[in-house]
Order: sequence, then structure tokens, then C-alpha cells
Amino acid sequence: MNKLNKIFKISILICLIVSFLSFVGCAQIEKIRKDFLKEAKTGKEIPLESTKISEELKLESEQILNLCFNEEPLTIDPNLANSRASINIINQIFVGLTKLEPDLSVSPCIAENWEISDDGTIITFTIREDAYWTNGDNITAHDFVYSWKRTLSPEINSPHAYLFFDIEGAKEFNKGELDSDALGIEAKSDNVLEIKLKGPVNYFTYITSTWITKPVPESVVEKYKENWTNIKNLVTNGPFILKNWEHDEKIVLKANPNYFEGSPKLNTINIFLCKDKYTELSVYEEGKIDGTWGWQSGIPSDKLEEIISTPLIKSQLLTEPRISTYYIGFNTRHEPGNNPLIRKAIALAINKNELKNNIFWKNQTVANQFTPSQVLGHDETIGIDFDVEKAKKILVEALQPTDESSNNKGNRPLKFVYEESEENEILVKSIKSMLSKNLNLEVDLIEMDSETYFDTIHDIYGSTIVIDMYLMEKIPDYPHVSNWLFIELHSRSPNNYTGWKNDEFDELVTNAVIFDDLDKQVELYKKASKIAFGDKSDEDKYPGEFPIVPLYYGSRNILIRPWVKGYQSNPFTGPYFYTVWIEK
Repeated sequence: MNKLNKIFKISILICLIVSFLSFVGCAQIEKIRKDFLKEAKTGKEIPLESTKISEELKLESEQILNLCFNEEPLTIDPNLANSRASINIINQIFVGLTKLEPDLSVSPCIAENWEISDDGTIITFTIREDAYWTNGDNITAHDFVYSWKRTLSPEINSPHAYLFFDIEGAKEFNKGELDSDALGIEAKSDNVLEIKLKGPVNYFTYITSTWITKPVPESVVEKYKENWTNIKNLVTNGPFILKNWEHDEKIVLKANPNYFEGSPKLNTINIFLCKDKYTELSVYEEGKIDGTWGWQSGIPSDKLEEIISTPLIKSQLLTEPRISTYYIGFNTRHEPGNNPLIRKAIALAINKNELKNNIFWKNQTVANQFTPSQVLGHDETIGIDFDVEKAKKILVEALQPTDESSNNKGNRPLKFVYEESEENEILVKSIKSMLSKNLNLEVDLIEMDSETYFDTIHDIYGSTIVIDMYLMEKIPDYPHVSNWLFIELHSRSPNNYTGWKNDEFDELVTNAVIFDDLDKQVELYKKASKIAFGDKSDEDKYPGEFPIVPLYYGSRNILIRPWVKGYQSNPFTGPYFYTVWIEK
């Protein structure tokens, strides 16, 4: 399909916008747990030189993995989960139609294959016949119909129901305006699931790889209602089973011997609760846990130098990419942010490598475009490099008086808001200093608590204070380039807080989602990125409009014991332990 008429384009645009004890060794495990809790509650810091490993943990036949989480899961219901702890547990005990490999490619899971209609609006999934719930029942297409309709139901108020809005009738049903029978979700048989979309989109299997689309067992949910996730009632379908949950202390996962892809090599995963990153690091150094997966941001940044200087511990250090982008957003509907030359001057004047000269940001990867390197359409020629002299020239050009109001451009301090944290404070203060030194621009920093900050950004034009710039981290709902370029920067997207509008960019990212041909997708997304962020190899043609200034791609440093084998880091889904085994 190479062309769409205007009406069809509009329909696509609208649908896009709305769019985690074995019986052998129980005494050992209990002793470990009590010792762990005793030290965790004291908050005692253990010197990094201590690398003592308990002899009790050296029996590889037990296949026990010990780790920490930073908080208890708020829920283990896939249709309702929103917190990182919840999602990390769900990803161990539930699976869905498709899954994301470490390289972020989509592969079959419960769906053994799928077909897409010629017009791209119908996807037919074939459900494998050897997939079972932990109660022995077959997983069928009907389970997905029930689960997806449940997620969309306005009664349960799922926080991520909008991810289904590409499905015919989904938004209307979620708003209570349509009966569930009219939804484009149908089980043609026990093994055939048909999904009708509002328009062709090439990223839907990325969505079916997220936690929110994983099925729940209808008979169990209907019988026990909100208590279906209690351990005595819980039925799951993933490689691990939730065996024990001592609230505020420990969660125990056991291998599912009947998992259709094969039972995991680990027998048991013990998940302790650590009050902070320092406690997690301390108990790791004491040999109580096998890795530091508990915090999304990784080990404490202020401990990194000490870790690197300790050879034995340094050898256990792993830097994992996180599929996120830190950036500065501009208010492009208000002076001076409505001037693309001023935005570009600011982009050129920020030395991102120099910004990394602190403990919190030194291991991040510099970003010159919005989409991370793991994502389709990333191209190193996109973007511009630090250049103070060019920044000064462009700013002078931008401030040339062309009308009465132009004489005041750049004279008042720029209002720069950010979410309170030590890391963010260091970053924005450095940016403020650079803009003062390099462009003689005055910047007022405005710190806000998380709730106030996000409320303000979501209603940036209705804010009681003038906002010129804001610091943000883009964490995608699904790892496809459309979730960056379309969802965040299309002029009609509700997530475009900048207010930026470029008709050619809008058309490119709208058209890009309909092509199955990867080469065509890449062509359109690259061109769109060049419009937004410039092209180093052809700046005359693509100078860039810079609705945002990408700063860094996210990463985290974690520690993993050398006997933990088979760990596969996934920048989107987080830790996944199905492939892990212990070898001592």
C-alpha cells in the first residue's frame, strides 16, 4: 500500500493518537532470610572490600537465585499493573501472545504464528495447543478475548487500556459508549484469535509483547473476583509460579514444571525487599543476593568509583542499556521557545559530554536524536554536535528585531522546570551554567515534586506560571519508533507537550505506521527525525527545528555474581530469569 486518501489518513491519525522454596534446603533458605532481614533493617553499610560468600550457598544442584526488589508489587494482575515491581513479577509468572527478544525483535510465544490481511487491518493469531495454565487447563483464544475486554472495561479502570485503542471499537467501549460484542476482538475457535484494527498499524505485535496484554484465567477471575491473585487462588501461565509471599519481607517463585517452552533451570527465586539501593548493595557484598536488579536506576551512583577501584567487584559490574531518552522539552507556543533558531542555539550550546562529569550521569550515552540505538530508524548522522560559536551566531540571528515584540526576545530569564531529585538538580544546574557561559542566557530553575511536576507538564499551557523548558525522561509503552516520534511529537498527539507543529513531520510519521516494509518505515522515520533534529551530513537541507533537545539514553549499572549464567538483559522488559542458571 503506497498511497492513502485523505479520509483514510485522518482515520489512521485519530486511532493512533487515542491509541516474577524448594523443599530441599528450606532450613538454609529460612536462615538466609532471617540473616538478610536482620541486616536490611539496620541499614548497616558493608565495606566494599568484603566479598564473603556463605558456604551454604554453594550447592549448584539447588538452583536458587536470591535478589532484592525495592518495593512490593501493588498488584500481580497483568490487566491492572502499573508499577515496575508489579511488572517485574508479572514478567516471570505470565506470558502473552508474543515476546520481545533482547534485541527487541518480536518472536512467537503463546501465538505460534500470525497473519496480517492485505489491507493491514486484521491480524489473525494461531494459539499453540500445548500451552497450559498452571491448573492444567489449555490456554485458548477465548482467554485473550476475556482478558482484553476486561482490560478495556471502564469498571476496572486499567491504567494502560489505551494501548488497545488501535482495535476497532476499543476506545468507545472503554468510554462506555459501545457494547463489548462490537469490539474487534474475536475467538474464531479455541486456537484462532482475530483482531480487527481501525486502520493498518505495523507496531501491534510490539503491543502484544507488553505485560498489559498477557491473559488471565477467566474461570478463576470470575470465581474469586478481586481475590483471584491471592496465592491460594492464583493460576498463571509463565515459567515460574508464585509460591510464597510474606508481605514486606519476601516473595518466593518456583519453577513451573509444565511450562510449554520447557521448565526453567532455576528451581527457586527468592526476592527480598530492600529499603534502598545502599541496603541492596550491602547485602550483595555480604553474599546474601546474587545480583542487584532491584532498582530501575541501578546501584548508587556515588558508590561506582569505589566499585570500579575494587577489582573483584568491578569484574561483576554490568552496564545495561535502558530504552529511555532524557531530554529538554520546549514550550513552542510561547516566546522565546516558539523560535526554532533560539531552540537550535540552545541545543548547540549544551556540551553533553561535559554534563557527564558527575557521578550520576557519567555512564549515560549521549543522545543527539530522540530514538535510542536499539530502535528502528536510529541513524548516527541525525542530530547536531556541540558548537558554541555556531550557537552564538544563530542566537544573534534569532534575536534580530523584526517587529515590535522581537526587541524583548531573550531578555527575560528562561523558566526551566524539573522533577525533584539529586540527579536532576545536578543536571539542570549544569545546563543553566552552560547557557549562561556560552549564550549569556539567564535561566530560572523551578523544582517540583513528582505529582506537581507531571500535572504541570500535562497542562503546560494552562499553567499559572510561564514554562519555557522542562526536563523529562521518555520511557516508552512499547519499543517501536512510533512511540517516540508519533506519540510524543505529532502535533495532534495529546502527549506532545511542546506544542510543536510541522506538517511534513506529521505526514511522515503518520504514513510510516502503515508500511510492513522495514526499509520504507526506516526511510520515513529517518526523514522525520532529520526535520526535528537536523542532519550532520546535510545541515542546509535539514537544519533541525528542535522541539526537544535529546540529552542521554538511559542505562543502569548492576552487579551480578559470576556463577549466575544465562542472564539476558532486555532494555524494555527488564530482568527475565527464565534463561538463568547457577553454575559454581
